[in-house]
Amino acid sequence: MFDRERSVKNVVLVSAGEIRTNPRQPRRKFSEEGIVTLADSISRHGLIQPISVRYLGKRAGYELIAGERRLRACRLLGMEKVPCIVFENVDELKSAELAMIENLHREQLGVFEEAAAIEELMKRSGMNQAEAAKALSLSRCAVSNKLRLLALSPQQRNAVVEGGLGERHARAVLSIPDDAGRTLILEYAAKEGLSAKKTEDLVTEYLSDPEGVRARLTAPPKTPKQEKEPESEQETKPKPIRKFFVKDVRIFINSVDKALRMVKECGIDVSADRREDENGIEYMIRVPKITA
Repeated sequence: MFDRERSVKNVVLVSAGEIRTNPRQPRRKFSEEGIVTLADSISRHGLIQPISVRYLGKRAGYELIAGERRLRACRLLGMEKVPCIVFENVDELKSAELAMIENLHREQLGVFEEAAAIEELMKRSGMNQAEAAKALSLSRCAVSNKLRLLALSPQQRNAVVEGGLGERHARAVLSIPDDAGRTLILEYAAKEGLSAKKTEDLVTEYLSDPEGVRARLTAPPKTPKQEKEPESEQETKPKPIRKFFVKDVRIFINSVDKALRMVKECGIDVSADRREDENGIEYMIRVPKITA
């Protein structure tokens, strides 16, 4: 029941149970986590922006125009009455238009929700693209580009939404004539986190060489051994460690004798006793201790 005594600038408290949802709501998906976060904010600070509803009469009550997330959060908090901006004498077409405009202003709609809502508005109202653009404060080109996105398949739309891609990514693949190519590019762009510009470049490459790009994007990842192919079989063999051997024992003996002479020349009275038998040569070197 519309309570004018409690109305302040057309904002009134309406029973949450009297508000029914809007079947023409543009948004199709609602994050439960987001609703809980919003409910926590409302419990702390109150409902800053009232919900928009239209009054349908005593029997029908109220129908939501915009603010379903806020309404869900208020119900989650157990609020019996919700602040609402009440519109009277608003038909279904105007209700759909108001819902669309508010969502656009708040930038809450996904790219495909927005496109679907514009298409629905045009069907219900009989508007053409120019008239819809004027009603929504958009350019005719913007409306046309958004409507073109509806040509993408559910799988392609999912790649855009779940992959965190934007409208520009989605619009880039529309120039690809085959459905499989569109899906391939979008899924690859999502997996690799490609920017819109790199996605557009990839689409251009695909249009000139679809088979080559398809083969490259679907090729299994290279293993570390495959990343650099050896130029020859010889390169695959480990290089031998160079070892040096003294083949003539006389060179070794001369080196020891030379070292002893150098030590003696430095003033150290070092002595050496060399013994030789049939089994080998034995050196006994004696170096005196240096006392302070």
